[in-house]
Amino acid sequence: MLGTWRVALLGLILALGAIVTAWPDQTPVAAAHPADPRPVVLVPGSTRSPIKHIVFVAKENRSFDHYFGAMPDPSNSLDQARTARCARAGGGYDTFTMPAAPDPMPQDVSHSNSTWNVAYQGGAMDGFCLERGAVTTSGQDLADTQMQAGQISNYWAYANTYGISDEMFSSFHGASFANNVFAVAAQTGRFDTTLGRRAILGNPIGGDAGNGAKTSGCDSSAGTVVR
Repeated sequence: MLGTWRVALLGLILALGAIVTAWPDQTPVAAAHPADPRPVVLVPGSTRSPIKHIVFVAKENRSFDHYFGAMPDPSNSLDQARTARCARAGGGYDTFTMPAAPDPMPQDVSHSNSTWNVAYQGGAMDGFCLERGAVTTSGQDLADTQMQAGQISNYWAYANTYGISDEMFSSFHGASFANNVFAVAAQTGRFDTTLGRRAILGNPIGGDAGNGAKTSGCDSSAGTVVR
């Protein structure tokens, strides 16, 4: 099931969409001496944890189950799903096992705020098949597919080697750029009902965008701003 609102990877990242990978420090740690009365002094910037690096791999418009629902979980410790539900127009729903996801996707499945509400279905979570662009002209439901063994083997290896979080969700229920801002600023400064509940007014402007340069991303030029 797709949608930026549920980023699979950040533990992933979701998109679900994210994997959070952490490498332990290999420096030997001296044994504690309970009888030693001297207090432990932490140097500013030091850590109480052996974890030294955290890497976020942020993905767009993919859910946890789309990426990791089919990943083997021998300990049965992950909240995974291999099945999906598709709401019928006249009421009720169909339940089915999600097939393998095409890679790359043949078309874009909408990821706007209004599409999020369609997928959410008032909490029923069975409207993904109703999203704009979810179904191809041949009738293939792209939104209710998931990656299989061999398709994203590196991501599954990261999850098995380091760590994975199966309940990570996006900060904003809508398009990607607002969540990009949340990732670096932990807020967007805007959530306005008069703007259709948009978390941000628009994509970046200014800089050398007028010359055809990218208007969003790490390579935006100096002088680029977000309203």
